[in-house]
Amino acid sequence: MNTFSFKKKGKANSISEPIRRAVKEVSLPPAFLMHTKVHGSSPTYLLPMDREFFIGKNKEMELCLEGEDIDDIHAKVRPEQDGYVLYILTSKSEIHVNWDKVLKRKLEHKDRIKIGSHVLIFQFVKEEEKFFDGIEIRKNFAQRPAMTLKFLVNSDRKLEEYSGIVRDITLDGARIATEKELSKGTVIEAGISSSELALVEVLAQVIWERVNDKGDKILYDVGLQFLEMDEKSRKSLKDYLSK
Repeated sequence: MNTFSFKKKGKANSISEPIRRAVKEVSLPPAFLMHTKVHGSSPTYLLPMDREFFIGKNKEMELCLEGEDIDDIHAKVRPEQDGYVLYILTSKSEIHVNWDKVLKRKLEHKDRIKIGSHVLIFQFVKEEEKFFDGIEIRKNFAQRPAMTLKFLVNSDRKLEEYSGIVRDITLDGARIATEKELSKGTVIEAGISSSELALVEVLAQVIWERVNDKGDKILYDVGLQFLEMDEKSRKSLKDYLSK
């Protein structure tokens, strides 16, 4: 099946736009892709359930990405009977889903898709957020030894560094207390460390925030989901948590 349409624009075989084929009607929960951006808002793109959704450098794509390693028509997400399926349409650069190189992959909730230097998160719209529900019903306790999380926030067009205290942590995310208000969906670059843990660098997304009024000052309880962590940092955190 030919996925592409071609039209001459001064050069032979210059790509204009993909053929947007309708798909057989399927019954799927609504889902979206979030284009994570560290120092700014992270836009979301609702996935259609009656046609394919294209990703690439071409301005005609539903999700247009920039970069030398991005092809004009790079990938697509197709709604199928058993779920949303990601197809790779180029050999220009590799695409990874949860750190695995893929050519085709059925997407699951919270899957991390890396295309060139861009990171996309696949999420179902109506799935209830249950992240750290178990932590929420437990008594608060201080992490011992104390763990500090430092992160960068774009404030008034300049980067400012803030810090928080880690109340609980897993390989998937953390709950922190901080004086900085962080809205749901914010993506931050962070470093986590303690006297017994070397610096762990992580890209994280705020998934909930609650105000904790102490009277003399306001603190914010924030739930973070980890989006990206290099292998060295992940191993370091895993070894620390297994002690």
